[in-house]
Amino acid sequence: MTKLDKGDIGEFQQNRMSLEHLSCACDKFNVSDRAGAAIAAGVLKDYAIITGTDTRHVIDRSNLRRKQTKHRKVVRIEEPALFSLVDGVYVDGRKDTTMILFQIQDGKYYRKIQLEEHYVIVGEPGGFYVSHVSLENGKGITIANSIGNSIENTTLEEKLVIAGNDGTAIMTGAYKGAIHLLEERLNKPMQWAICLLLFHELPLRHVFISLDGETKSLNSFSGPTGKRLGGCI
Repeated sequence: MTKLDKGDIGEFQQNRMSLEHLSCACDKFNVSDRAGAAIAAGVLKDYAIITGTDTRHVIDRSNLRRKQTKHRKVVRIEEPALFSLVDGVYVDGRKDTTMILFQIQDGKYYRKIQLEEHYVIVGEPGGFYVSHVSLENGKGITIANSIGNSIENTTLEEKLVIAGNDGTAIMTGAYKGAIHLLEERLNKPMQWAICLLLFHELPLRHVFISLDGETKSLNSFSGPTGKRLGGCI
């Protein structure tokens, strides 16, 4: 075994960098710890920060996962103090295929893939992240309660004056819409900020369906015009 000199020990020390920005970027773009560590290692190699003889700055997935967990705890503590900077919440969501664990009678856990309602709540101005929730259903009352629970007992609960969304009936319904039900929960009226892109999209969608028929999937067409478009790409 080769004896290490005192000056060489530093090259084999653990990487104790906070990795705050890397952790934040991975969370923002939904990058796994394995993929994030591989991307970071590739960049560090390109800049010759990691070499065959100097591995002090190597980032492995376990190291990144620990730093992400630590960073998330810090963010949870600091974020409520930033609620005073915003006065509106914007909500959007979709159904995602999600892997879950469920337990059966033998006490064992099994994996199952199912569709879940996922919603993101952000504060404006500034695009400030408020919360991410998985809901049992996409009903207006469920969405309204998730928003209310996310801002309950915070400065934003008192300051909130704007609610924004994509303009679907679930959000803007006069009686069972999420915004109306949120107003009832907070006992105050709010300014409704509705995205106009959906209103521009829907008429064109109905025109296309009238001319070419219903679509069969998210990325294919069933009518004669749509099928010809596939050959133009």
